[in-house]
Amino acid sequence: MRAPRARRPAGRPGGLLRATLDVREASVYFNRWSVRDDGRICSLSEILDRTAIGLGWTSRRAGHLVMEGREMKLVRIAGLLAAVALAVMVVGAAPAFAGELNWLVNGKFLKEGESAKVSISSSGPLDIVIGHVVYYECEGFIAEGRVTGRGRDEITSIDFVECDPDFALILRDPITSHLSNEGGASIFDLNSLVLTIKEGGEERTIEGELAGEWKNSTDEEVFPKTPLEGDSLKSAGEEVVISGSEKFKLEGAGTLRAGEE
Repeated sequence: MRAPRARRPAGRPGGLLRATLDVREASVYFNRWSVRDDGRICSLSEILDRTAIGLGWTSRRAGHLVMEGREMKLVRIAGLLAAVALAVMVVGAAPAFAGELNWLVNGKFLKEGESAKVSISSSGPLDIVIGHVVYYECEGFIAEGRVTGRGRDEITSIDFVECDPDFALILRDPITSHLSNEGGASIFDLNSLVLTIKEGGEERTIEGELAGEWKNSTDEEVFPKTPLEGDSLKSAGEEVVISGSEKFKLEGAGTLRAGEE
């Protein structure tokens, strides 16, 4: 007669499954603690210590980490984290989006022909650099527009606020945009625009493509100081960089997100 098989405590899988969970759990701490609070990258030793301690190995003794009276050699942790790093690289290499990107309004994708009004405002200063010279510095801007099905959006009016030097902005046509992931995991909003800046008796036209990175967590689009791939703004043949950020808000209550349909 066979002896009954020993049961594992509930919630504590073993074997390959446990190893898989360990790798997933370790990857969270690996990503969280590979960078210090000041933005600098940790040394390998620091990453091993911080990750292992995050997994519960709470004290260190002569090349071992101890948890609940058990010991784990640091070389085993190094092997585990090497596997984690490889897994992270493999997962990170795969595009996160394969289908068409679209706007979600209150959790539902907009269909073609559907739209929702939005108000748009900057969430920080805005700089306009022309030919590597900061020509205009603004406290921000306010705008109105709409998001539409198939990941399209447009700005129909825009005003820059408290700019130095002061100028008048002429928007001859709406700024039109569409969502893109450019084959990667980030979501970008590619804006086609023609702006005319009138300062004193002179006019300066800025036109081309402006790429911004969309942040679902904050309903925000960010334009970094280093232009993203796809930027092609020009003014009289000189390169133009617009940097800052803008926050979208649905007219009335609701949530706005971007995602793969």
